[in-house]
Amino acid sequence: MWRYKTPDGGDVEPTKARVVPMGDGGAFEELTYRRGGVEVVFEVRERVPVCTKVLLTPDPETGEPVRAKDLAAIRLDDLREDVYAAAGVFEGGPTLWAHVINPDSLHRDRRKVREAAKRRKITPEFLQQVAETHAAASGSKVAAVADAFGVDKRTAHRYIAAARAKGLIE
Repeated sequence: MWRYKTPDGGDVEPTKARVVPMGDGGAFEELTYRRGGVEVVFEVRERVPVCTKVLLTPDPETGEPVRAKDLAAIRLDDLREDVYAAAGVFEGGPTLWAHVINPDSLHRDRRKVREAAKRRKITPEFLQQVAETHAAASGSKVAAVADAFGVDKRTAHRYIAAARAKGLIE
């Protein structure tokens, strides 16, 4: 399997190497970061990279125990950006992904990860898009909204309910 290095010297390994949509691009479904006694797992859920596990153990090389300041030193947002930038953010589409990793792409990929990690804002314009997608659907309206916005059916139901509450869907 592939291994990548982060700027702080940590190792990144794709633990689920399937490429899934993330933000406007794609990324490995799950990445595991290790450095010293720190292990952090990030996973893409509903196009958003999230932390799913943090494990702190005594440093295997020095035997130094875990201290409170060690936990405070882990800045998950920065680490998430470093991890995904190191492994590369994919470009393209669901059937063909391009994987470009070079020094110039690191800054761009960090920005893409930051954008993907932002929560979607439910604006009147967004709800209008949901209503239009809902109205145009010939089959399952929930599935059409889920596909159009890259979310699961539960979240699609929430979007439809919000558009209905605003009077955009009858």
